Amino acid sequence: MVPRARKVLLLADRGFGWKKPARACRRQGFGCIVHIEPKVQMRVDGFQGNLADCTVHKDISSPLKDVDHRQKDGVQQNTVVQWLRNLPNHRGSCWFLMTSLEAGRQRSAIGTA
Repeated sequence: MVPRARKVLLLADRGFGWKKPARACRRQGFGCIVHIEPKVQMRVDGFQGNLADCTVHKDISSPLKDVDHRQKDGVQQNTVVQWLRNLPNHRGSCWFLMTSLEAGRQRSAIGTA
């Protein structure tokens, strides 16, 4: 068991069944950043559709607050649409990240990860 005073940040890549672990992280007070697939359904600020429907371009860093993920029995988390700079061409693409972090901490944690 991790003491409550310790800050824990879980990082996960695609293929991670993230809905249940995201809820568990929230219950335990852990932070999380999860690379999610663009086909995930979301609802935020009057928009409903796939993450892939978001407008993206190189060097974008767009935080979305309180996004409802999934159409049924979803989880509400923040999302970042991020095109990481200075990556080799074969790795340079847009990433969709679900996170429990607030906007200021998102940028610092994602840049470090």
